[in-house]
Amino acid sequence: MSSSDYKQTNTIAAVATQASETIAVRIIGATERLCLVIAGTLLVGLVLSTTLDATLRYFLGAPIRGLLEFTTDFSMPMIIFLALPSCYRLGGNIRITLLTQRIRGRPQAVLNVVVQIIVAVTAFLMTYALLQQLVRNFELGSMRSGAISYAIWPSYAAVFFGLALTSVMIVMDMRNAASGTAGTFAGDVE
Repeated sequence: MSSSDYKQTNTIAAVATQASETIAVRIIGATERLCLVIAGTLLVGLVLSTTLDATLRYFLGAPIRGLLEFTTDFSMPMIIFLALPSCYRLGGNIRITLLTQRIRGRPQAVLNVVVQIIVAVTAFLMTYALLQQLVRNFELGSMRSGAISYAIWPSYAAVFFGLALTSVMIVMDMRNAASGTAGTFAGDVE
């Protein structure tokens, strides 16, 4: 293979890789936005149902049966974890930059990479543990008993999906950690 053929092959491979990464980023971005819409819809429903519950409790002495359990065990975890990918993209997570602000150059790049690896490993370990919980609850048909009974696996599924999506976003941002740039998914935020 001649030098020009090798360069042309590398160029084609680079363009194909960049195109597939762009498609992946678009799919992940669309999925993240869908998760945010679902979380927002659940939040509005939660606010309305809680308001209705308080009104019924105060005026009629008849609260909505099982709303507290449904809210704390079902709705709130779904809202939090389906919104997590958007929170990551917006840089809304708490970051302790006391050390990284004082270090410059190569040591800062190394520290950024190490921290990103620790975050990615932690996120994937949490995702894996949650997947095991989801499968166990689904297979056992686990139900939440109280004022009302309902399956708890859908809540685990939403939490798993939100955390898994965030984990993928964290890994895709790893290449930006060394340069200290905002990341693949944080392009619209400073």
